[in-house]
Amino acid sequence: MDLMLYLRIASIIAIAAAYLLFDIFNRRNVPSAFVYATLVYGILLALAYFNLSTVLIDLGIAAAVFALGYAVYRAGQLGLGDVMEMCVISLILPFQNFPMLALLYQYNIPFIIAVAIASGVVALVVVPAYYLPHTRKELAESITSMVSTKDIFKSALIGSSYIILIGMLAYTHTISIYGVIILGIIMLGSAFTILFERPITESMIRYVSVDEFEEGDIIAFNIMGTSQVEALRVKANSFGKLVTKKMIDEMKANNITDKIPVYKLGIPFAVPIFIAVLISLLFGNLVILIL
Repeated sequence: MDLMLYLRIASIIAIAAAYLLFDIFNRRNVPSAFVYATLVYGILLALAYFNLSTVLIDLGIAAAVFALGYAVYRAGQLGLGDVMEMCVISLILPFQNFPMLALLYQYNIPFIIAVAIASGVVALVVVPAYYLPHTRKELAESITSMVSTKDIFKSALIGSSYIILIGMLAYTHTISIYGVIILGIIMLGSAFTILFERPITESMIRYVSVDEFEEGDIIAFNIMGTSQVEALRVKANSFGKLVTKKMIDEMKANNITDKIPVYKLGIPFAVPIFIAVLISLLFGNLVILIL
């Protein structure tokens, strides 16, 4: 492993750790100056390949990550800071042919894809672990009111589906022991999240007025009635799932005083990203590891 690769790996870990700290200790706000600084640093490391085709591929991957991430952000599923962090990671290390421990060839699959996959797996563990402690009292007092028969059925269905899949792959010898462990984690995380979807969702939400809105907040459309949403859109044309400055200004101008459900206590997604970075550097793409 050459010195430049060591620098790239160390840079990714340090930057991902910094995003994590900002996300946890700065109310999930990453300073714009820091975001731009890391983006410039990532571009400089991309240019440091000193090979036009490699540089163009690196920048192309980052551009694709931004385009896809921005669409997900506009849909209200990811923070803009998380999107920029993924762009920086892709700029610093576009490919990792062999992870540091597993030593499995990665087939020139962009490193950021490995990070994205691992982030999703980690989130399945982190989400219930992060939110359920906030609702343990309510669950203890009335678990039947928080978990419906439908939730139990869906959870059992997803769990049994994964068990069948793992059994089939094991029977045909197309899955490694790592694969059994990873799919087992995904199975438990998915089943648990589905089972306690309602208390987890409610622990994320706060009912606030427009004066308490912040740009980037996510409106909980899933618990609002269609008639309520349409009524608000009549009063404010820009009313949507993602809170924007235009939307705040328009709602204030039209004196909208409704208390609206907002995901104010969203999980700091930089945590799963940081863990995913470490997993990907050490073991590579989890899909390859599974097989």
